[in-house]
Amino acid sequence: MKQPERILVVYDSPSIKETVSVFDQNPPWQVAETNVGDDFREALEKAQPDLVVLCAMTQSSQAFSLCGDIKAESSLYLPVVIYALKISDDSRKAAYQSGADDIIQVSISPEDLYCRINSLLRIRQMVVESQRRSISLARASAEAADMMLQLEEASRRISEQNEELKLRDARISAQQEEIKQHLQTLQQEMELASALQINLLPTDSPEGADLALHDRYIPAAQLCGDYYDYVNRPGNIFHISIADVTGHGVAPALVSVQVRTLARTAVHSGKSPGEILRELNDFMINTFKQDYLMTMVCINYDPATHIAAYAGAGHCPMLLLSKNGTCRELPSRGLPLGIVAGTEFPDEQVQLAPGDKLFNYTDGIFEVTDEDTGEIFGPERLTEELTKCGDKGGRETLDHLVRTARGFSSAGCFEDDVTLVLLERLPGNG
Repeated sequence: MKQPERILVVYDSPSIKETVSVFDQNPPWQVAETNVGDDFREALEKAQPDLVVLCAMTQSSQAFSLCGDIKAESSLYLPVVIYALKISDDSRKAAYQSGADDIIQVSISPEDLYCRINSLLRIRQMVVESQRRSISLARASAEAADMMLQLEEASRRISEQNEELKLRDARISAQQEEIKQHLQTLQQEMELASALQINLLPTDSPEGADLALHDRYIPAAQLCGDYYDYVNRPGNIFHISIADVTGHGVAPALVSVQVRTLARTAVHSGKSPGEILRELNDFMINTFKQDYLMTMVCINYDPATHIAAYAGAGHCPMLLLSKNGTCRELPSRGLPLGIVAGTEFPDEQVQLAPGDKLFNYTDGIFEVTDEDTGEIFGPERLTEELTKCGDKGGRETLDHLVRTARGFSSAGCFEDDVTLVLLERLPGNG
């Protein structure tokens, strides 16, 4: 039977322990508690937690400084959550810089708190398992390499050491079988992580009889650096976002999961697309120190007025296709996320007429290459193919683009992650 995850809750004062009672309400984890002080490290060593919650009474709390110490002393990935009564933007920034994985105010509901903690616990499980598997695989690979050197030496002395060579061959076979088992286990873990990422894709649909939304999601590897999301906001506003983290694989996928979580919070708070991108840009810089960049477009669509308010961060220009086949570019005017702190992302808007299609995409759709000629599919050819779809439905339009781009490639496949999102105002509804 699986043991419950272990959480260590650290209080910086008795008064906040009286204020914060959510960890006394039969949470779904094994909870240990301690106070900031000389016995903190002893409690950390004894609890061996899967996650640490630092409960801070004040914004100058000593609990904030413990976050960096915990990160520095942990050999494996250990998530740290700041759980504070109130926190300013400067304190939030300092907490993220010290290594905090999430900052949660006490006013959040227990259900949302549990969801965010459980999300970090799932991420920790995947990362720690990957770390352990990587260590084991590196050790086994080093041993196999050493054995190969010994085999070369034995082959030069085969007449004298034939029996010894046979024994070493057996040992090499055993090592190779061990590596095979490690690779199979790692493959299973990657498949599980891929399934979890797929499960995070949106299932919400926009409300309105004259509105349709279509998407395609084609990862180049098991884990994808692209992501897209739909969120129904209060006031019958429908939010759409599409993003592309540099690279593909485990690290960009983890970045996209964290950005998705923060973006959803910003969307529900009622922020404009430009404000959402500003908040995500600060998070990227403070958290990843310019190690990862992300391009992104955010859209708030109002079905009542058919106005799409949008802002972009270094992403491919959106394409607005009218029913008569004319196509208009709507460029992203901001820098990619994670480059320059304080970057502004201007809010713009466009109104969709009946039959209009607003097309968003990541660059993997046009980066396919004809290896015989060296020619790239390119954004211009993508626009040309889109203009042929003025009278087609949204689903048929995306099928045509994927089929055409994939057929252009000599290998018949995409070299990078591909994500397509098409917002369609249906014709004939005013």
